[in-house]
Amino acid sequence: MAVFAVITGDLVKSSSYQSTDYDRLLYLLDQSLRLCAEPQHFNIYRGDAFQLLLTDPSQAVRAALLLRLNLIAEGTDARLCIAIGAADNLRADIKTATGPVFTLSGTGLDRLSQQRWSLYDAAGKQPLDLLFRFADERLMQLTKRQAQVLLLYLLAEDKSHKTLAVELNSSRANVTALLNQASYLLFDDFLQHCHHWICDYVQH
Repeated sequence: MAVFAVITGDLVKSSSYQSTDYDRLLYLLDQSLRLCAEPQHFNIYRGDAFQLLLTDPSQAVRAALLLRLNLIAEGTDARLCIAIGAADNLRADIKTATGPVFTLSGTGLDRLSQQRWSLYDAAGKQPLDLLFRFADERLMQLTKRQAQVLLLYLLAEDKSHKTLAVELNSSRANVTALLNQASYLLFDDFLQHCHHWICDYVQH
């Protein structure tokens, strides 16, 4: 049976926004989700809640990190739950897809309390919970500028600090300082570890 990843989430404290800011926030959420998947593979519902399907589960943690960084760079954030598992009724449009992985992702989001993201395997366990808690703590400490630079670094094909500095209209020294402040090498290692773990999990 094919294995997928589903990310279910909602925006943090969205009810506190004025209507004009709320429209901007929903546009930002839509653009953030487009960093991770095709429009038919995500759905925004109940105003600020969303669900995202990834046919390659090994990319799930990267997608979740890109999503959060894009939001943090604009002064907001989201709570996310990643679930890895089967979908018994996968359709072209995620709105009508069903299966254990969708349910697990939704119930996992409901269980979140202090931390803002988590990952569940098909058995409902959280094998990477400690790593996610450390990464979450670091994410919530990032400034908007640090999140912006880290996001650009992760998306860039040419990750040289000189090239990033040109794109950001900044100095190489400033970009290097911001990346170091954002613990970019640790996030590289975090993503690599999660990617390998998910690949091994799916193969077994």
